[in-house]
Amino acid sequence: MIEEITKFGLIPPSLLLEMFIAIICGGLIGLYRGLNQKSIGLRDTILVCLGTTLYINLHELMNIRASQTSISDPASFISQVIVGISLLGAAVILRSKGERSGITIAVTLWMVAAIGLIIGANHWLLGLLVTGITLFILSTLKGVEKSISGSPRQLLLKLTVKQDTEELRA
Repeated sequence: MIEEITKFGLIPPSLLLEMFIAIICGGLIGLYRGLNQKSIGLRDTILVCLGTTLYINLHELMNIRASQTSISDPASFISQVIVGISLLGAAVILRSKGERSGITIAVTLWMVAAIGLIIGANHWLLGLLVTGITLFILSTLKGVEKSISGSPRQLLLKLTVKQDTEELRA
């Protein structure tokens, strides 16, 4: 099946490998978030990572169709992906009214997009490494952050009054 797809030059074999790795990397981050009941999960992170990998390769596919003459600049594709993901993140933050969880969702999407761009630039080992670093940050540094800042404590003050007077109420 893969040989049939690639033999006509429709899809370069390297792109199939990059797509597979993007699905794995996005899936690992999404699986972690899904298992921890976070609002973006498996499908979202896979689609962002795969989509950015495809966008970075779009210029190459366009050049293959145009008989190897360069008609597109990969930097323009990268910048547009960054702008698009940034807008998506801004929408998430606005929707969550600036709550901390909304910011974490936005930066996670931004990081998954960066991983997809890295993989799409044919640096898939680096993409796998950055995925591991991202999972480490998401899973372990939350506890460190809580221990440093301390969790907010609530105190209940109970006041018992023996005699209720106007002066006391004032």
